[in-house]
Amino acid sequence: MIYEHNKQLQLLSAEISAAHDVWSTLSDEGKAEFSFEYAANLGASLCFLKQPAFSEEKEIRMVHLVNVNIKDGKVSLSDPGGTNMKGKNIKPEKIQYRVTDGLIVPHIDFSFPKPISRSIVEVLLGPKNQNFPAQISMLLAAHGYEEVQIKNSRASYR
Repeated sequence: MIYEHNKQLQLLSAEISAAHDVWSTLSDEGKAEFSFEYAANLGASLCFLKQPAFSEEKEIRMVHLVNVNIKDGKVSLSDPGGTNMKGKNIKPEKIQYRVTDGLIVPHIDFSFPKPISRSIVEVLLGPKNQNFPAQISMLLAAHGYEEVQIKNSRASYR
């Protein structure tokens, strides 16, 4: 996560500048395809920028990109699979849907290996969290995380 405003600006400026350099060399057809891909990559980068007030969280995020398919005016999502940061091939996952606050939200259920000792040491509950700490403890314990501290974040909801 990048919490510092100046570092965020540097990252975005570098990405936009590099994209412009590539875009300016492309044909009109190439520009359209590049723009679509660039927008997806920029969106992924934005996932790692967060307000400085949340830096105490020391958050780690997993981002998994999927394809947006448009055919005959219909839109669908598909997971092409890919390669993780260690170079291991990752198989495509099924995209599922749930309803959250009246909105249809696509998601992928990932399975994780059994807990690694002390892989989660603390959970900070944000200002929008409606769960009691005991509920979070029960969820964590059900998945093998027994000794996790649960605290309320000092960051206010903006």
